[in-house]
Amino acid sequence: DKPFVPFIVINSPVGRRYEQVMGQIDIYPTLLELLQLDGYCWKGLGSSILHPEKEGVAVGSQMQVEGNNYSPETVCHLRQAHHISDLILRFDYFATKKE
Repeated sequence: DKPFVPFIVINSPVGRRYEQVMGQIDIYPTLLELLQLDGYCWKGLGSSILHPEKEGVAVGSQMQVEGNNYSPETVCHLRQAHHISDLILRFDYFATKKE
């Protein structure tokens, strides 16, 4: 009854099936870890699904919490991350300036 989309990485160096809820903000840190770019300066707002301590939770576009077995701190972090992501997109933070 909820719209869930699978995240599939073909030819991944790690064979794993993650059955919990994850959000879009978790994709970037997961890809960085798969590419072994752990030393990259900005790892995004989410958490890699390859970390065992990753809680299966996400915040939807209407600020609803999806998942189970998550802490109040995680929900607070995800709501703040959602707000920051919204600001980044709204103000086109990563746009290149034209001269």
